[in-house]
Amino acid sequence: MGEKILVFDSDRESLERTRCMLQRAGYNAITVEDGFSCLQAFGQEGDFAVVLLNEGQGGALSGLDVLQRIKDMSSDTPVVMSSTSWTPEFLQDCTGVGAFFCVEKTAGSDLLLKVLGQAVEVHRLSLSKGKSI
Repeated sequence: MGEKILVFDSDRESLERTRCMLQRAGYNAITVEDGFSCLQAFGQEGDFAVVLLNEGQGGALSGLDVLQRIKDMSSDTPVVMSSTSWTPEFLQDCTGVGAFFCVEKTAGSDLLLKVLGQAVEVHRLSLSKGKSI
């Protein structure tokens, strides 16, 4: 199986659709429904090529909280944020913390796979050059 992608979404149905889509595309999708589980999986399993976070609440931690903590642990890991309602302030917060890309949650699978593919490629280049992204 391909690169590991960690997916955090508090909506179980959306999480399952995303997992299936990623597996069909050849990725190894690890899914979690809350922010604490996301951080735990990231810390324990590591070596994720990309993390896909939904901005919604998943317990006590929001996607933005999780983004910040992941970037603190590994600035080299690309993190893609998804949301159903972007505001200019939220976009600024996400990019300011280090999100690789922000995508509409309702975006089609083709767009999401393209963005994730680009993030995986950036991660590969980062590893091969030994540089931060």
